[in-house]
Amino acid sequence: MKEIIKVKDLDFVPPVNDVRGVGTTIIGYLMMFILLQSVMFMFTLAEVQTGTITKGGYDIMKKIDLKLI
Repeated sequence: MKEIIKVKDLDFVPPVNDVRGVGTTIIGYLMMFILLQSVMFMFTLAEVQTGTITKGGYDIMKKIDLKLI
C-alpha cells in the first residue's frame, strides 16, 4: 500500500485520445432529435392553450379529442 501512495514520477501524465467514437456521434444526433421534438411539442401545446392554432392544427386536435380553450 505504501508503494501505491509514494509516487516516484510526479510529472507523468497518461495519454488521452482526443478522438470521439461513433457512439458519441449517435448519442449527439439522438439528443438533438429529442430536443427538437420537445420544442415542437411545446409550441403545439402553447397554440392550443392560447387559441392561436391554425385550421389544420385544429382538425388534428379535434381528432385526438383535446379540449380546446
